[in-house]
Amino acid sequence: MIETATVFVDAWQHLAPTLTYDYDCHLQCSEADALAELFRAFGHQDIADEVIAAHAAHDEPGDSHYAD
Repeated sequence: MIETATVFVDAWQHLAPTLTYDYDCHLQCSEADALAELFRAFGHQDIADEVIAAHAAHDEPGDSHYAD
């Protein structure tokens, strides 16, 4: 199973941070957190941070990533 997750992370590491910008894909907070945690687990902190930042840009007051 680890090999499968590694293949996924490798394949999506360039696309995941740009989903919001390139495809107008809006993740729920829990989805963004799960995707970010997967990248963190495989040592891609920078990609995880990008996923959360892209997601947070669309959060509204009361959402967990909303920033004034």
